[in-house]
Amino acid sequence: MVECGPLKAHELKTAKLIWMRSEQRVYFSQEVEALSRSGQVLASSRVAALRPYLDAQGLMRVGGRLRRA
Repeated sequence: MVECGPLKAHELKTAKLIWMRSEQRVYFSQEVEALSRSGQVLASSRVAALRPYLDAQGLMRVGGRLRRA
């Protein structure tokens, strides 16, 4: 069944999650694949110093604090 009317908060949140995952797989495909396989990226990766990890929703996140932000 298709609903009409304004989008609900959970629909927007789900759409944002899908969009972010899709973009990460376009621009960071090797990193996302490596994280899903072994939990770490190659040392030569441009994001390696940021300590990336995959969260429960499959999004790549980075750890630590930003220096000189």
